[in-house]
Amino acid sequence: MMKPIFLVKVLCICFSLNCMLSCHSDDENPKNEIVEISKTKQICSVENPTKDLAWLAAEIKLLEENPDEAKYFYIVQTEYKGDSVFIFADCHPLIDSVFLVEDCSGEIIGSYGTLKLAINTLNEGRIIWKPENFECNF
Repeated sequence: MMKPIFLVKVLCICFSLNCMLSCHSDDENPKNEIVEISKTKQICSVENPTKDLAWLAAEIKLLEENPDEAKYFYIVQTEYKGDSVFIFADCHPLIDSVFLVEDCSGEIIGSYGTLKLAINTLNEGRIIWKPENFECNF
Protein backbone atom coordinates (compact mmCIF):
# COMPACT_ATOMS: atom_id res chain seq x y z
CA MET A 1 0.00 0.00 0.00
CA MET A 2 1.29 3.46 -0.96
CA LYS A 3 2.09 5.80 1.83
CA PRO A 4 0.07 9.05 1.75
CA ILE A 5 3.22 11.20 1.80
CA PHE A 6 4.51 9.47 -1.37
CA LEU A 7 1.19 10.13 -3.14
CA VAL A 8 1.36 13.80 -2.17
CA LYS A 9 4.91 14.05 -3.56
CA VAL A 10 3.85 12.44 -6.85
CA LEU A 11 0.89 14.82 -7.16
CA CYS A 12 3.14 17.81 -6.44
CA ILE A 13 5.60 16.73 -9.13
CA CYS A 14 2.81 16.22 -11.69
CA PHE A 15 1.34 19.62 -10.86
CA SER A 16 4.75 21.30 -11.13
CA LEU A 17 5.43 19.72 -14.50
CA ASN A 18 2.04 20.81 -15.77
CA CYS A 19 2.72 24.38 -14.64
CA MET A 20 6.12 24.43 -16.32
CA LEU A 21 4.71 23.18 -19.60
CA SER A 22 1.59 25.34 -19.51
CA CYS A 23 3.20 28.65 -18.70
CA HIS A 24 5.81 30.39 -20.75
CA SER A 25 7.00 33.78 -21.81
CA ASP A 26 6.68 34.74 -25.45
CA ASP A 27 8.80 37.84 -26.10
CA GLU A 28 8.00 37.79 -29.80
CA ASN A 29 4.27 37.77 -29.15
CA PRO A 30 3.77 39.22 -25.63
CA LYS A 31 -0.03 39.36 -25.80
CA ASN A 32 -0.13 35.77 -27.06
CA GLU A 33 -2.24 36.79 -30.00
CA ILE A 34 -2.95 34.36 -32.79
CA VAL A 35 -0.12 34.70 -35.28
CA GLU A 36 -1.18 35.10 -38.87
CA ILE A 37 0.15 32.31 -41.00
CA SER A 38 2.51 33.52 -43.69
CA LYS A 39 1.15 33.24 -47.19
CA THR A 40 4.64 32.44 -48.45
CA LYS A 41 5.07 29.35 -46.27
CA GLN A 42 2.41 26.72 -46.42
CA ILE A 43 1.72 24.41 -43.53
CA CYS A 44 0.67 20.89 -44.45
CA SER A 45 0.39 22.06 -48.09
CA VAL A 46 -2.40 24.52 -47.27
CA GLU A 47 -2.46 28.25 -46.63
CA ASN A 48 -4.75 28.23 -43.59
CA PRO A 49 -4.72 24.91 -41.69
CA THR A 50 -7.50 25.94 -39.28
CA LYS A 51 -9.90 26.21 -42.21
CA ASP A 52 -8.30 24.14 -45.00
CA LEU A 53 -7.60 20.95 -43.05
CA ALA A 54 -11.04 19.36 -42.63
CA TRP A 55 -10.09 17.33 -39.54
CA LEU A 56 -8.62 20.40 -37.79
CA ALA A 57 -11.62 22.58 -38.68
CA ALA A 58 -13.90 19.86 -37.24
CA GLU A 59 -11.89 19.74 -33.98
CA ILE A 60 -12.10 23.52 -33.70
CA LYS A 61 -15.84 23.45 -34.38
CA LEU A 62 -16.32 20.95 -31.54
CA LEU A 63 -14.37 23.20 -29.18
CA GLU A 64 -16.31 26.30 -30.26
CA GLU A 65 -19.61 24.50 -29.62
CA ASN A 66 -18.58 24.06 -25.96
CA PRO A 67 -17.18 27.47 -24.95
CA ASP A 68 -17.34 26.82 -21.20
CA GLU A 69 -15.17 23.72 -21.56
CA ALA A 70 -12.94 25.13 -24.30
CA LYS A 71 -11.91 28.33 -22.53
CA TYR A 72 -8.60 26.75 -21.45
CA PHE A 73 -7.74 25.09 -24.78
CA TYR A 74 -5.51 26.31 -27.56
CA ILE A 75 -3.82 24.81 -30.62
CA VAL A 76 -0.15 25.34 -31.36
CA GLN A 77 1.45 24.66 -34.74
CA THR A 78 5.12 23.77 -34.56
CA GLU A 79 7.63 21.39 -36.14
CA TYR A 80 8.71 17.92 -35.11
CA LYS A 81 11.49 16.16 -37.04
CA GLY A 82 11.05 18.69 -39.85
CA ASP A 83 7.30 18.15 -40.26
CA SER A 84 4.43 20.40 -39.22
CA VAL A 85 2.51 19.16 -36.20
CA PHE A 86 -0.29 20.50 -34.06
CA ILE A 87 -0.24 20.41 -30.27
CA PHE A 88 -3.63 20.43 -28.58
CA ALA A 89 -2.78 22.14 -25.32
CA ASP A 90 -4.57 23.63 -22.37
CA CYS A 91 -3.84 25.61 -19.25
CA HIS A 92 -6.61 24.36 -16.99
CA PRO A 93 -5.50 25.16 -13.45
CA LEU A 94 -7.03 22.06 -11.85
CA ILE A 95 -6.24 19.36 -14.40
CA ASP A 96 -2.95 17.65 -15.12
CA SER A 97 -3.30 17.43 -18.89
CA VAL A 98 -1.71 15.46 -21.66
CA PHE A 99 -0.97 17.53 -24.74
CA LEU A 100 -1.76 15.47 -27.84
CA VAL A 101 0.40 15.96 -30.93
CA GLU A 102 -1.19 15.36 -34.32
CA ASP A 103 0.32 15.35 -37.78
CA CYS A 104 -1.04 16.99 -40.95
CA SER A 105 -3.52 14.17 -41.53
CA GLY A 106 -4.94 14.47 -38.01
CA GLU A 107 -3.35 11.28 -36.75
CA ILE A 108 -2.20 11.36 -33.15
CA ILE A 109 1.53 10.71 -33.27
CA GLY A 110 2.02 10.92 -29.52
CA SER A 111 1.83 13.31 -26.66
CA TYR A 112 4.03 16.20 -25.66
CA GLY A 113 5.93 14.14 -23.09
CA THR A 114 6.26 10.89 -25.04
CA LEU A 115 7.71 12.37 -28.22
CA LYS A 116 10.68 13.80 -26.37
CA LEU A 117 9.90 17.24 -27.74
CA ALA A 118 12.23 19.85 -26.31
CA ILE A 119 10.63 21.98 -23.60
CA ASN A 120 10.95 25.04 -25.84
CA THR A 121 9.13 23.35 -28.75
CA LEU A 122 5.81 24.56 -27.39
CA ASN A 123 7.24 28.05 -26.87
CA GLU A 124 8.64 28.17 -30.40
CA GLY A 125 5.33 27.16 -31.91
CA ARG A 126 2.58 29.53 -32.94
CA ILE A 127 -0.87 29.60 -31.43
CA ILE A 128 -3.13 29.18 -34.43
CA TRP A 129 -6.42 28.89 -32.52
CA LYS A 130 -7.82 29.86 -29.15
CA PRO A 131 -11.41 30.56 -28.07
CA GLU A 132 -12.87 34.03 -27.69
CA ASN A 133 -13.24 33.51 -23.93
CA PHE A 134 -9.65 32.29 -23.54
CA GLU A 135 -8.68 32.04 -19.84
CA CYS A 136 -4.95 31.36 -20.09
CA ASN A 137 -2.51 34.06 -19.03
CA PHE A 138 0.99 33.47 -20.34
